[in-house]
Amino acid sequence: MTDTFDLEQFDPDRTLLVLSLEKKQAIKIGDKSSNTSHQMTKTDLNKAKVLDYLKDNGRSSCAEIAAYIGLSRGRTRAILSEMKEIEPLGENRNRTYRIK
Repeated sequence: MTDTFDLEQFDPDRTLLVLSLEKKQAIKIGDKSSNTSHQMTKTDLNKAKVLDYLKDNGRSSCAEIAAYIGLSRGRTRAILSEMKEIEPLGENRNRTYRIK
């Protein structure tokens, strides 16, 4: 005598699929504030590294700074453009940066 209910049934003409429905809420982009604050912290750390590098080495190119802080040149250029205390000198290929 078995009183258990089997959720699995076999019949060559039919397949029975039992699904449990649970309400889930999608994560919205605006709800990821903890990730944003973490990213801001990393950016602030990278800005501090840029300042330290320029204090130690003086006028430097974006490639030199990027190699020091371990970021791509594009991300390093973006950080340099956000920093008000950094002054770009020269045109495109020959551009260097220094502290104002």
